[in-house]
Amino acid sequence: MSNSRSRTKAEVQPVATASRALKAFVLAVDALAVLALVGLLSGPAPGNWVPLVALGAVGLLAGVASVRLPRHQTRLVPTEPFVLAGLGLIGPWGAVVVAIAPVVGRAMLGRTRAVQLAFNLGASVIAAVGASLAFFLSGGVPGAAPIDLVVPVIVAGAAFFAINSSLVAGALSLHEGRSWLRTLKRVFLGTVPANMAGPLLALALFVVIQAGLGWMLVVAVPVLGVTFVLLRAHATRLSAASGGA
Repeated sequence: MSNSRSRTKAEVQPVATASRALKAFVLAVDALAVLALVGLLSGPAPGNWVPLVALGAVGLLAGVASVRLPRHQTRLVPTEPFVLAGLGLIGPWGAVVVAIAPVVGRAMLGRTRAVQLAFNLGASVIAAVGASLAFFLSGGVPGAAPIDLVVPVIVAGAAFFAINSSLVAGALSLHEGRSWLRTLKRVFLGTVPANMAGPLLALALFVVIQAGLGWMLVVAVPVLGVTFVLLRAHATRLSAASGGA
């Protein structure tokens, strides 16, 4: 921990205790993710793997374009529009593949520690499967016309954001020794604009996909750019609020 020499023993101890709690939390998240994957694998596999591979490639690119948050050992990844696009186009498989693609990509670059990798994979799977459940419960059907996907995609986007941010805030609160609610508000409240834009950008992708998968890949870059700019603006505000620390 930085500045640990200037802290009292009482101030450092909660973080050490939280480290043990964090490992238990990560194990619980991964166990739940395994159960979610078992349910996913018991369902039908995608009939056409080409869109799935294409969306996965975009997910890898999103991992590179992630935004680091100041004073937190975490990054914001602009994947929500593509997770929702994968869900609306392919179904749960699409959502899960796109959600874990940036995690796998950063791990391949050697930029993720083992505990972070384990947590990020588990949290991404849970958030994607949770969004899929919300999508189906709100009447969504993968491959339906874009107009019929408006409400299900918005509901799924809200579910993805709520689940993912709650899990990440839980891990950060344990690591940093802060309250979960305070961490959630500080880290994720400012990302609401980007996450509100996610479903709208996903719906735009659905419209473009009607013209062909190649057009989706062309439009994916500006969509990724818009989401990145919104997240970057949030990170800059956090940095200014903390005095650039």
